[in-house]
Amino acid sequence: MKTRHFKILSGLLLSSTVVLTACTSTSNQTNGSGNVSNTTTGNTATSQAQQISTFNFSLPEQIKWQQSKNLSKKNGGVVAEWIPQGTQLNNTQVRAIYQRLIPAVSNASLLQQIIRPLKKSCSDIRVTPFKAETSHAGALGQRVICSKLGKSPFGIVLDAVVMSDANASHLLISEVKTPASVKAGEIQPKTDKEKIALENTNKLISVMYASIQTARACDKNKQCR
Repeated sequence: MKTRHFKILSGLLLSSTVVLTACTSTSNQTNGSGNVSNTTTGNTATSQAQQISTFNFSLPEQIKWQQSKNLSKKNGGVVAEWIPQGTQLNNTQVRAIYQRLIPAVSNASLLQQIIRPLKKSCSDIRVTPFKAETSHAGALGQRVICSKLGKSPFGIVLDAVVMSDANASHLLISEVKTPASVKAGEIQPKTDKEKIALENTNKLISVMYASIQTARACDKNKQCR
């Protein structure tokens, strides 16, 4: 009997996700939008032109979200995290993470920092750059597929968009757990139940990718790119 190999995640799938118009802060919110203020200011004409005063994004409205982390650092850095309502960090299949890092680092270097630990802990890894839909100068997008994370029974698909100004780097990540596999992005479901689970995982990856692509940087004049 010929074995069917199901390829997942190798293409960058778009979704018809509805983007929510309401903006919320990171403080203990459960709906699907994020709006994060950046209180730092630029020192040059170039940085002023590309200054990020707020960073906006929309989480998929198909999922009811709860905020699982909201940390503010003394230097102005922020780490915020969302997971579906009714789940916990140790059992959720999906999470969204926003980080504001001060001082700013290069976008390429920040994406490399994401890849580095996964290369050490994943049995196989695939990295695919993608074009971020924001028009903010220098913004980068990247997908990382991990076949199997360490000794855990799952792999990970991580989509990330990063953009920076002279003062801070803004990183938005979606992370979806997948069934473990030998090769990154290729899974062999053996039962109908496993096939259905894989189809649902692909749909989740698709809507989270669409969510990551809603990331926009807005300046002090509320011009968003």
